[in-house]
Amino acid sequence: NKKETENMSTMNQEKKKTSDLELILKNGSDEQFFILENWSRIVGKVLSNIEIAISEGRQYTILKRLLNDIMYGARNNLLLALTTDMDNGAARIKIREETDLMLQAINNKIEMSFPQNNQQRAIKASVNSAVEEILIEVLAYFTDPSS
Repeated sequence: NKKETENMSTMNQEKKKTSDLELILKNGSDEQFFILENWSRIVGKVLSNIEIAISEGRQYTILKRLLNDIMYGARNNLLLALTTDMDNGAARIKIREETDLMLQAINNKIEMSFPQNNQQRAIKASVNSAVEEILIEVLAYFTDPSS
């Protein structure tokens, strides 16, 4: 019964997040839409780097699914955290925190998926570089919203 209660609680939290995200899509701020657009670029670059490293197949499909969950979870947390009354400084801090947590989780999955060797290091470096490249643009937007 305890497990069922925990599962129900998790499902209710997920439903609330989904309804919150639906509200954002209907009434979102420019900042939230900017995050949506650029997070899609992050996901695309990360998955492209993974696809280059390993050929299509079961390992790729499983890793892609895990990384998608991590990246979209981070994006959703960020969208829900960015409120209209949040100043740019607080937004930059939250973006950096969510991105750091996301990269840590991605790197953990890569470490679990590949033996510790030059290939693993190269994959982690390319993924981190891709995320940081787009993150620079995102953080710049929150420094000067007119850009």
